[in-house]
Amino acid sequence: MSPQYWSYELLRGSRLNQGTKFKVVKDGDRVNVYAPGWTPEIYGGDKVKFINPGPEIPEGATYTVDSVDVRTRTFTLVNDQDGESVLESITEGELEAIPDDED
Repeated sequence: MSPQYWSYELLRGSRLNQGTKFKVVKDGDRVNVYAPGWTPEIYGGDKVKFINPGPEIPEGATYTVDSVDVRTRTFTLVNDQDGESVLESITEGELEAIPDDED
């Protein structure tokens, strides 16, 4: 089965480089997002939404960056609706960052 991809954008806060790839890895009830070779300028409390989400992600759902570890270049996303994992049924995958053009 081929991996599934989602694009996401930050609703406020951090800047992400266009085309930067993020690997998503489930860890218990949370999902860690790993940016290989690049420390993301992302901060706890930033809001994230998915564009063209897969069926595992409710339409219009938003997520909060729960914690950031710049040493391992990972950040954890938490579903604002239920406080749990972003991708409950996906063990790993990849996201692509796009710039936030909204003001």
